[in-house]
Amino acid sequence: VRSRRQRQMCIRDRTKGEQKRDFIYIEDVVEAFRTVVISTSTLDTFQEFEVGTGSSTSIHDLLVIIKKMFNSSTELIFGSLKYRKNEIMISKANNSELLKLGWVVKHDITQGIKKLIKS
Repeated sequence: VRSRRQRQMCIRDRTKGEQKRDFIYIEDVVEAFRTVVISTSTLDTFQEFEVGTGSSTSIHDLLVIIKKMFNSSTELIFGSLKYRKNEIMISKANNSELLKLGWVVKHDITQGIKKLIKS
């Protein structure tokens, strides 16, 4: 979206964008790893942690958020492509084990994108 901003294009080749993903800002990922490392003495020998916000955002909504942040007039047209065979429609982390260790998500999707744009 950013590279096409100046050209005010129409983006057509998209699915409906209903697929949902658990987008997480890198600083939250780093903090999750830090939390686990600090807690190693209290953990089981083997323990899995799913790193994510625990919520999901549709691809459609993600593109609309980015478009608004850039104040772009690019037209987003959804639905011209079919979903891939075996498309995963909802993906989100079960971060309950990380939360028990005291980890918290500090950036929502909008804050993460804003920080990414600024960097």
